Amino acid sequence: MGKNILVAHGGGPTAVINCSLQGVVEAARSAGFDGSIYAARFGAEGILAGDLIDLTNVPIHMKEILFAKVKGVQSFQIDEVFRIAEVFSVQVVDIGEDSVLLECKLTERRNNELIGLLNSKFHGNIEIVRGGAVAIEAISTSCR
Repeated sequence: MGKNILVAHGGGPTAVINCSLQGVVEAARSAGFDGSIYAARFGAEGILAGDLIDLTNVPIHMKEILFAKVKGVQSFQIDEVFRIAEVFSVQVVDIGEDSVLLECKLTERRNNELIGLLNSKFHGNIEIVRGGAVAIEAISTSCR
């Protein structure tokens, strides 16, 4: 018999999945976990009542909001920041004489890749503000 995951989350999961619950699901999936993933509706109360939701194959849209400020940019480097923004599909939301502010709504992994690239290209002259991830169950069957 395979192993399963059971998450008891106070208040229980809803259509807008709580970030910490989604973190468990995403971590299990990315680690190649092949068992079932269940969430107890209303936490411990759900466990006792057997009120469980099977999240094993529930498709999720999950994004993390992040702001990245590239500081000390030389005029010849501005184009490079814009190229990176275009490749990563992020928006340039503010620009000054020597700084560019990017707004990113990507997956955590993709945001980490962007941060790594910005650090390597601009030698750590970046400031990052992460707002956390949000997730919701997918609607379209193409995401399933």
